[in-house]
Order: sequence, then C-alpha cells, then structure tokens
Amino acid sequence: MKHNIFIVLIFFFISCALDSPDENKLPQWSTILEVPIIQTTLDLNEFLEDSLIATYPLGEGGDSIFVFNKTIQLDTVTVGDKLKIDPIDKGIVQYASAIDIDTSETTFSIRYDSVGLDDISELINAEIGLINLDNINSQNTDPISFSDAMPSSLVDVIEAAINAAGGNAEVVVDTAALIPQQKTINFESFTSAAIDSGFIDVKIYNNLFIPLGAPIYVDIKNSIGTELFQMVWNSEIAAGDSSTISQNVSGMTLPGDMLVEVSGTSNGSQGEEVAITTADLSSTFTINVSARDFSVSEATAVVPSQTINDTNVITINPSQTIVEQAIMSHGELDIAVTNNLPLTGNILLNIPSLYFESIDSTLKLNFLLESGSFSMPTVDLDGWSLLMSFDNQLLNYDYIIITNDTDPDNISISQTNNVELDLNISNIFFRSVTGQIESQIVEQSGDINIESESRIQSANISNGQMNLIVDNRIGGSSNVHLTVPELMRGNNILDSLLFINSGVNEFVIPLSEYELHPISVDDQRLTYNTNTTTLVETSTYFLHDSISITLNLTDLTFNAVSGYLNQDDNIQMDRIDLDNDTKIQTAEIDSGKILFTIQNFIGLEADVIFSINELKEGSDPLETSFQISSSTDPLQREIDLSGYTLSLPLDSQSVNYTSTLSIPNDQLLSLTLNDSISIDVLIDTLWFGSITGIVDTVDVTIDTVKKEISALPEDMDGFDFANVEISIDFESGITIPVFLDLTLESSNSDGASEIVSISNWNISDSSTVIVPNASTLINVQPDQILSYGSARVGGDGTVGSVTSDEIILGQLSVRAPLEFEIGQNALITTDPTLFNENKSEIIPEEIENIVLFVQYDNDFEFGSIITVSMSQDTLDFESGNADLLIDALQIESMSSGIDSIELNDNRLGLFNQDSVYLRVEIKVIGQEDDNGNPISSKFLSTDEMQLNIYGRVQYLIDGPDILDSE
Repeated sequence: MKHNIFIVLIFFFISCALDSPDENKLPQWSTILEVPIIQTTLDLNEFLEDSLIATYPLGEGGDSIFVFNKTIQLDTVTVGDKLKIDPIDKGIVQYASAIDIDTSETTFSIRYDSVGLDDISELINAEIGLINLDNINSQNTDPISFSDAMPSSLVDVIEAAINAAGGNAEVVVDTAALIPQQKTINFESFTSAAIDSGFIDVKIYNNLFIPLGAPIYVDIKNSIGTELFQMVWNSEIAAGDSSTISQNVSGMTLPGDMLVEVSGTSNGSQGEEVAITTADLSSTFTINVSARDFSVSEATAVVPSQTINDTNVITINPSQTIVEQAIMSHGELDIAVTNNLPLTGNILLNIPSLYFESIDSTLKLNFLLESGSFSMPTVDLDGWSLLMSFDNQLLNYDYIIITNDTDPDNISISQTNNVELDLNISNIFFRSVTGQIESQIVEQSGDINIESESRIQSANISNGQMNLIVDNRIGGSSNVHLTVPELMRGNNILDSLLFINSGVNEFVIPLSEYELHPISVDDQRLTYNTNTTTLVETSTYFLHDSISITLNLTDLTFNAVSGYLNQDDNIQMDRIDLDNDTKIQTAEIDSGKILFTIQNFIGLEADVIFSINELKEGSDPLETSFQISSSTDPLQREIDLSGYTLSLPLDSQSVNYTSTLSIPNDQLLSLTLNDSISIDVLIDTLWFGSITGIVDTVDVTIDTVKKEISALPEDMDGFDFANVEISIDFESGITIPVFLDLTLESSNSDGASEIVSISNWNISDSSTVIVPNASTLINVQPDQILSYGSARVGGDGTVGSVTSDEIILGQLSVRAPLEFEIGQNALITTDPTLFNENKSEIIPEEIENIVLFVQYDNDFEFGSIITVSMSQDTLDFESGNADLLIDALQIESMSSGIDSIELNDNRLGLFNQDSVYLRVEIKVIGQEDDNGNPISSKFLSTDEMQLNIYGRVQYLIDGPDILDSE
C-alpha cells in the first residue's frame, strides 16, 4: 500500500544585530507553527496489484465494481484401457446320446359296471276302516192326537162341555196319564249298522193346547219290539214348544226300521180354565228321530263317499350302495290293484322320493279304483331321480283313495274291507349317484407304442419319466394298480399303485435306473395292465362316464443303448452368457481370443464345427472346424479376435455356438451314452476400442491440480466476500452419462483451510458445474486452491457410445466481485511510515501546546473509526505497545468534515523522539438492514477516502538558549 506522507518542519528565524546583545536582556516569546503529519487517499487500487482484478460496469451511473477473476485449466482425462470384459469360461458337454424316441402317448378308458339297487316292492293294505254314514236323514213319527193320547173319560168330559157350550167352552183339564202310543219309523239309508260311535237325537214337537209331561218316556225298539234304549223328559213341554234329548248309541247295532213308543203324564191346565173348541181335541204332538255322527264298523247301508289315506315308507334292502340322490338310467314301476271293497272310486298315489328334474315334480299317479283286480301300465323311470337319507334308506310314499257314493243302493260293508296296492320297482340302475356305491374291480390291458427311427434292443434309462394324467370323470376315489412288464428295474417289472380322486389326477413315475426291453427289435411295443378297485366312500358318481388315463413316456435318455441306432447328425446348440454388467449392443474388439480345449470320450471319430454368429470379421460370422480322433488326448485350438465386431441384443447378452456329431446307423451298436465330447471354451479378456450399449461404471481419476491465488487483497481482516461464483466447464464427446465427484480445497499460510465437495454431478446433462458455498473457499484468503476427484462413465442403464480415446476437458473459473459482508472486527491497516529521521527534525522541546486536525472526505458505503499510533519500533504496532496519537475517531459513511484533538501533556513528548513511525488503523463499520443484520457493501472503482492530518504547534522561543546554542 502506498502512503503519501509529507512532513514539513519550517523554522523561520530572522535576526539583525549590529552589536552583541546582552544575553540577560535577550527576549523570550511564544509562537505557533502548523506541521503536516499524514496526508493520504484510500481507495481499492492501494490494495490491488494483480492483473486478475478488473473493473466491471455497475448500473447506468458510470460506476464500476472490482471483480477478481481466476481461470484454472484441469488436466485432460482419458477413458483409456477401461473398456473390457473379464474372462468367461464355458464348459460344453456334447453327449453321443442323440437317440430320438418320440413322445409315446397312449390313452384308454375305464368304465364301471352298472350300479343299482335290488328290486323295491311293497304291498300296501289300504283298509277302509270306520265308515262314516253322514247321509242319514231324520225320520218323523205319525202325529199323535189329544184324543188318542188322553184317557177317553177325560176326552168325553171335555167334549161334552164343548158341545154344551155350543162348540166353544172354558174348561179345566185334569192331570192324566198318557195312553202309550207306538209309531214306526224307517231309515231308508241303512238297513242295519254296527255303531262304533254316534248319537240318536229325539225331538218332541208339542202342538197340543196343553203342556206335555212331566215325565215323558220315549222308548226306541226294534221292529219286533225289543227295546234298544229309553229317553226321559223330566220337564214339561209347553204347548207350541219342542224339546230334544240325545242318546249315545256307540257300541249298538241299530236296525233301519224302528218302533217309537211314547208314554208318560200330562199335567193338564193345572187347575186353570182354558178355552177350547172341538178342533182342539184333534191337536197333536210328533216325535222326530235323527242319526248324528255315525261311524260304523260294518253296515248295510247307502255308503257315502269315503276317504282312505296314509303316509308311509318302504325300507330298502341293505346294500353296499347307499343312495342320497341318484338319477336312474333304468327302472320300472309296476302297480297291481286288488279292490276288496264293494265300492269304486279314485286313487292318488304320490312317491316324494322319486322326482323328475325338479324336486317339486315328484312322481304322482292318479287312476280309477275299479272293482276286483287290475294292473296299472308300467311306469318307465329312466331319468327320474331317487332321493333318500344316507342314514335311513327309506322310500317315502302316500296315497288317497276316494270312493264313490252308493246312493241309492244299500251295500254291506265292513271296516276291514280293503284295497291292496302291490308296488314293485324293478331293474333299478343309476346314471349318477350321490352317496356310496358298491366296490368294483375293473381290469384293463393294452399296448404302448414306441415311436423311433432307431430299433432298440435294450436300453438303460438314465433319465425320463412316465407321466399319467388320470381324469376321473366318474367320481369318488379308486386305486389303480399299473404294471408294465417291459420296463424292469433289477428283476422287478414296473409296478405302481395309484390313488386317484375325483377330477384330474397327475402322476409322475421316474424311470431312471429302469431298463427298457421292447417285445423285440422288430416289435417296438410295451404292454400295460391296470386293475382298478373303487373305494367305498361317500361321493358323487357319474356312472355313465369313465376314468380316462393318458400315459406318456417323455424325455427318455439312456446310459447305454443297444440296437440299430438311426440318427441324423447330432447338432447341439448352446449359448455362452456374457456375465457382465456392461450390456453390449455393438463393440469393436482391440484384442482378445477364444481358447478351445476338446476331449473325445465317445470313442468315435467326429467332426466339430464351431460357430458364433454374434462375432463377425467384416460381414462373416466366426466359424471354425475341428477334426477329432477317437483318442481322449486333449486337443487345443485358438482364435484371435482382434478386429472382430461383437453385436448383441441388449436384452440377451449371450453368444451361440453349434457343434455336429455323426455315428453309423446300419450296424448293431452298443453305446455307453453318458460318454461325451467335452469342449472347454475360454473367451479371454476382451479389450474394446469402442462400445455402444449400456456401459458399466468406468472409474476415471481426475489428477490433483494445485494453483496459487495471489491477487486477493491483503490486510483486510473481517471482510467476507458476499457473492463468489466458482464454476467448472467440462467438454466431452462421450454420449453416455458421465458422473463427476470433485473436491476443492483452499488454504492459506496460516493453516486455515476450507473444503467444498461436489458429488454425482452428471456433466452429460449439465456440462457446467456450479460449486456450492464458493464464498467459504475464498473468505479464508487462500494462497492456493487444490482440485481433485474422479469421473464415472456409464453405470446408470442408459444406452450410448464410448471409445477408449474419449477425453474429458475441464476449466475451473473463479469470479469474485469485491462485494463484502463486513464483520464486527473488519480492519484496514496501513504499513508503518517514518515520521522523522534525525535530531535536526525534532520539534523543540519547549512545546507548550499541540492541536491535531483531521480533515476527511469519505465516499465509501461504510463508516470507519480511525486510530493513529506512533512508535520508534515497528514491532510495537503488532504487540500493542505503540503510543496512541489519535484514538477512535469515528467517520460516518458518505460524509466529509474536519475534527480537532488537543493533545494532553503526556502526548506532547511523542514528537521529540528520533525516528518516529506512524501507522493508521481503520476499523470499518459495515451496513445493516432494519433488523440489524449485516448487508454487503460494494467497492466501486470511483470510491475513495481522503484523509489529511496536520498539527498546530505552540512553543516557547528562549533568546538566551538560542545564543548558547550558537
């Protein structure tokens, strides 16, 4: 930093003397002298001495700002020999066992024998039981007149009185015993009836002019006068009234013709006169007899319509077949009827256990009940369903017989008379059954043909199996016992027991270690036998269906085979997988090779042709052939792959090879088919000049770059850059993503350092890397910046291209406008400046007073506090031992003025020293926002602070001292 310090000591002494004066009379006086101390201008040019700092326009007012610029060229990075695939080893074994046996498939069906039930028969005895005679009409006796029923003497007296009175008289009728009267009644609806239960109701209609009774007796007798029962009225029956008494006749046998005898008493007019006429002597009373609720055990009668009904079951004969529900494929229902009733009518027979399609459509038969015996037409039950309980094998039925009324004919009938229904269901077989069926054993046999152009005499099976698909469409479970005599293991033939459920069952019988012996070389057949046993269990069976068995012999390979082996050239194709994270679409091979090691263990000469279509030289695929002898000595071959192109689908990273083997087919041969040709293929490390595809991560190291930083301002403690930009521009022709990891480290001579890291930056997407927190790197006022890191090419699954000579170029740029955030301890310190050099420049010791004047003009955005120190030793400035000339003079931002300081006695002697140095310290006061937070301040190129410090010295001039000095 440059300081313009002007110190002027002017002493003007003017004297004129013609005579030597008397020193005792010499004068003394005080004078004032102005002395410049420091005059300086502070701007940023004083601090900036490097061409890396330049000015840039700021706004439209003509101002400009200082900006630090630094460009660092990073070392060029080359992909180089990073594109490769590690060695891949593939062992290929080609057996001589290309004996073709086509898949042999045999299908056969197993059907069950018919399943049914024994004949079901039932003799239904439908007795008529008690006969209801509800058609008996009531019968009235002939009327009994007053004249006939009363004693003749009483009739004569009354008749005389009437006649005396001229046909109308009032008389007193005396009490009198009735003359017994007997009348006949006839019930036309029956001749006789043995009453099981019933009543006879007798009703007296009194149409006499006087009451009847009491008592009144009515005797019912048979036609010969034998009394059947008597009925007594103990209350009189008023004239014009009636009265009924019922008689329970249960257990009686009643005739249809009866005698009714009436006797008893009439109480007359009970002493009262009654007016009578001659006609009253002819008044009558009548007896009515009616039968009610007659149920008879036998009778000769007109029999009204009778109903015979019953609900019952038929017990099924015990059987292994137990039916819950079954659909019949065959069945016949026959009904024979014997009518032992003297009646005809109609029969409705219902069998709910039999229905057709819907459970609501049960079997119902409605037919006429004729006299004698007759048979109904046979009912075909094909398609009908049978429904029973599994625990109770019962057939439900019910019937209703309704007889015709015999009116007007009387018939003789007994309660034991019946109708016999002889039911018989025969030839019962089922189409399907839910329940349990009787166990069955079904045997089946057949052939399994072997389809092959070879004629096998015998063969040892090393691998293969018999696949059986058993589709049990019948239902239920069964055991199938399968034997194949031509397949043997040791001395035992193939013998397997298969448990099958309803539906599709799959079985695999491994055939390894079995020997195959067709019937003969000329008859390439195998035979099978099955024995199927059904299990007794509850299930649903579809008996018209079958159990279908499909038998396959598949994937048979042999350890050894003898016979006439007819083979085409044995062409084996396989692939070699490139097990690598790099997925190649196309690649140019710089170097690499394929190494073959071949051993022949089949004992036959053979040619091997090896080709890989994915490897091409020009347009020709890689192809090579080897002549191999019957020797087992290893044969080695090598193919140089330099200059080849590898082309693969991205989703199939493998190369394919083909080899061919031929053996004779017109000789009876025996081969051990586990012997083989062994080919070991080693694709040695492939180095690529270029790759298009999905490249696995290629790590490339970015060498450390060290650059010195010398242009930043010094002696500006507490000033932090507010807006630093550090960016790195990369340039690369690689078309797949390149991911950057970079570390920047700045440090200064005091040992302070800062580190900023960038991780996983895809420079393919954005070639300009913006360094975060760049200000921290610069604010340590670094002497140097280090950059180091690495780049990862590919590895994200993106398809692209890269070559070994691809490069990555990088240039780091630092741009730091001199725009600072000023801290609390921000300080600008000038270098110490010599104020006086020799004794002659010392201000006289007789200083009486010094006033310092500070004149300033501050253009900066920030204020400051000025401190001026003085010392003869510059080290005192750092140690703090220097004397203060001016202590903490505050200057506001964007201001000008002049201040004065009067020095005290302690500081007057500061100016009387030899070689005094001055140093100015400017403590910067930064800007703040309304909340007291620091805000940045800009250093404009036109900003400066002008500072002029001078002193006004008053001192004593002593004449005698001056004279002594001369």
